[in-house]
Amino acid sequence: MLPSSDEFAFRVPERLAQAGKIMTASQSTTPLKRLAAACTTSCAVQAKEYGQCILASYTDVKRDMCAPEFAKFKNCVQTVMKRKW
Repeated sequence: MLPSSDEFAFRVPERLAQAGKIMTASQSTTPLKRLAAACTTSCAVQAKEYGQCILASYTDVKRDMCAPEFAKFKNCVQTVMKRKW
């Protein structure tokens, strides 16, 4: 027999708390806010350089055409976010 929705609602947070992975609503939006801040403030120079490179030849896009600019932007975002992906 499947648990009712009320039972399930109480079990999931309980299991997450036991695993040390429970997050509040404000914490769940924090990564997105940090990413937005990284892109618009902390890494604005790198983002602008990458955007200008793409804009310069957006009609003839080729793989890795702006790779150096993207690498700088990516490294900046990863540093600010304290995460690599």
